[in-house]
Amino acid sequence: MIDEVLNSYRLVLNDALRMVADIPEDQMTHQPSGLNPPAWVLGHIVHSAEMMGSEMGVAPWLPAEWAGMFREGSIPDANQAYPSKAELCGA
Repeated sequence: MIDEVLNSYRLVLNDALRMVADIPEDQMTHQPSGLNPPAWVLGHIVHSAEMMGSEMGVAPWLPAEWAGMFREGSIPDANQAYPSKAELCGA
């Protein structure tokens, strides 16, 4: 079952990275028509992965302040100082 979960996550992650590949850094916090900004979407995916990993005994790998920005119930904000695109994609 773990292999299936990891494969599914890998597919979703690759899709997310492909979708933001051509978004310039200065547009990563843009929030068009009330949609979530790309920076928040990536951060939320990575934070969710860390939370799932913690359930399986994986040690946290994200900076502690990311939880406040990306946890369940966090509110996307185009004015938030999010991590850079490279940091988000690397995480």
